[in-house]
Order: sequence, then C-alpha cells, then structure tokens
Amino acid sequence: MASGEQFHIDVRKWVEEKQADMNTIRQKVVLDLGTDVIIATPVDTGYAQGSWQTTLGQAAGNDTDRKGADVAIGELKFISSISSLAEDIWLINRAPYIHRLESGNSTQAPSGMVKTNIGRYPYIVKASADEEGWS
Repeated sequence: MASGEQFHIDVRKWVEEKQADMNTIRQKVVLDLGTDVIIATPVDTGYAQGSWQTTLGQAAGNDTDRKGADVAIGELKFISSISSLAEDIWLINRAPYIHRLESGNSTQAPSGMVKTNIGRYPYIVKASADEEGWS
C-alpha cells in the first residue's frame, strides 16, 4: 500500500473516532442538561415535571398526562442514547402554565428552570469533554 493511501485511511479512521467521541459528549450534555431542567421544574402535582417530552427531529405535538420526573428522564435517556450528531433533539414542555413557572412564578424555581440550567451549559460541556479525555 502506498504511503498516500495509508495516510488517507488513517485520517478517515481518526475522523470517525472523533465523530464518535463528539456524539458521546453530545449525548452526555443532552442528558445532563435535560435532566437538570426536569429536576428543577417545580412540583405540586408532578404534572409539569412529567410534561417534559424528548423527541428527535421535531417537537412533540401534544401534551401528555404523565406525572413526575421519572418517565420524562427515562425518555430523555433513551432518546439521547439513540441520537446522532445529525439529528436535532427536542426537549419541550406543553403544560399550559410552564411559561409562568419558567418566569419565576414558583418559589421552588424563582429563576426558572431552563434559564438557570442553560447558564451552566459551558460547564456541562467541559465536564463531559473532560470525561472523554478532550481536555
């Protein structure tokens, strides 16, 4: 095999490995950030926490009658685990009062859930990258 061909194969293998690493980091970031948003959602009946829905490609179109964080986090884990870099992951909540909760209408989350956790995004990415040896 000529050295030029070997270099081409080596670069392709390196790119494939890095893409796999980036997807793993992305999956961790999605899971960590999404879980933190769900957990930070104020709880009265559990409806708002259970209303977080994770989908690939497009936002969920309907509300759900789930209650509590467990099913919402389980769905988030599953969707993030099967996602690829080329796919959009949606985390959406269709509870009719979710905007009021995000605006601080609850003493449980006076600064909201999404805003607060989005501010932590760079730290979550760095921690996930560090776990994969990208620091």
